[in-house]
Amino acid sequence: MSTGFKGKIRNDILLLDGAFGTYASKLGLEEDFFGGYTGCMEYLSFSRPDLIARIHSDYLDAGSD
Repeated sequence: MSTGFKGKIRNDILLLDGAFGTYASKLGLEEDFFGGYTGCMEYLSFSRPDLIARIHSDYLDAGSD
């Protein structure tokens, strides 16, 4: 049995959900975090990688895999 993503979709029921941006917006984002790309959550990977890591960590702590 594979433990990678392909193995998971073959053997398990997966629920994929967005809400990443919703969660990020609740962390008190400031306009200058977006480097002139207002609301571009992807830009946070460059400007605030700490927030991105925190969000992923929080999802893992909540039981996501």
